[in-house]
Amino acid sequence: LENRLKEEFGLKETRIVNTLGHNEAGALAELGRAAAEFLMKLLRPYDILGVAWGRTTREVAKQMPQYPVEGVRVVSLNGCTYEHMLDEDLFEVERIFGRKLGGKLYLLYTPIIVSTPEIKEVYLSDTHTRMTMEYIERSSITLNGIGKFRRESMLYRYGYISEEEWT
Repeated sequence: LENRLKEEFGLKETRIVNTLGHNEAGALAELGRAAAEFLMKLLRPYDILGVAWGRTTREVAKQMPQYPVEGVRVVSLNGCTYEHMLDEDLFEVERIFGRKLGGKLYLLYTPIIVSTPEIKEVYLSDTHTRMTMEYIERSSITLNGIGKFRRESMLYRYGYISEEEWT
């Protein structure tokens, strides 16, 4: 099956994780362990690891053992929501990776969605934001979850996606 996936989608590497017999939390932990092991094989000195937020990437970070990599940088791939700043540990995933890899953090302290192009330009004119965006563009490895798009997702929960857009 791994070889078929490689061929069909033109992938360099594939991993299939057996989660049969696990509840959702157990399956997520198994997936996190397998992804953390794979990530450790990929990481090289001075890599830039781009990290998106999500349940799966959080689990990869939790399952990753201490694994210092010389000169590694960890950059957030997403901005945040106002609500995210209030009720979630903002940039928790990036901080965990930074501690475990011994890497320097570059965090994107901007909203994930803004209401006008003018507001976007204001954020992009900030020196720190521009530097972080450059690290995002130079990321040698990016870690993103696919996940399920469901009503519990942060963007829906906080009204960034309307009921009309949902359907």
